[in-house]
Amino acid sequence: MQLKGIQILGIVLVAIALVQTYIFYKKKRYNLWDFLLWVGIWISAAITFIYPGIANLVLPALTLQTSIFATLILSTIVSYMLLFIIYGSLKDLKRKIGEIAQSQAILRYDIENIHPKQINIENSKPIENSKPKEENQ
Repeated sequence: MQLKGIQILGIVLVAIALVQTYIFYKKKRYNLWDFLLWVGIWISAAITFIYPGIANLVLPALTLQTSIFATLILSTIVSYMLLFIIYGSLKDLKRKIGEIAQSQAILRYDIENIHPKQINIENSKPIENSKPKEENQ
């Protein structure tokens, strides 16, 4: 079996992605489930690059004529799945940021209004009332 240019390029990119996935896992950016999911995706991509004829085994089950058409459909489905996962993560992140902002606002209010003389934050001054000072006339 002799690999062609696009196969070699694909295998190199898959190897880079596998290494990057491992680094993310070691740095705790991915949990075990994410790590296994991405390793499975990258290994299946590598197998497809090494043995492109394997796609012809799946085509009759999908009732598709060509492997290029099947690849386009499967990559579109995977893209939508990833978009769905990213959207869910983004919503969760937005909720967490809102909770942090709310707790910080409550803490700031407590510091400024309930205990104004006890402000002890690095180089911060108590915020004066926003009402203009009355001038003696």
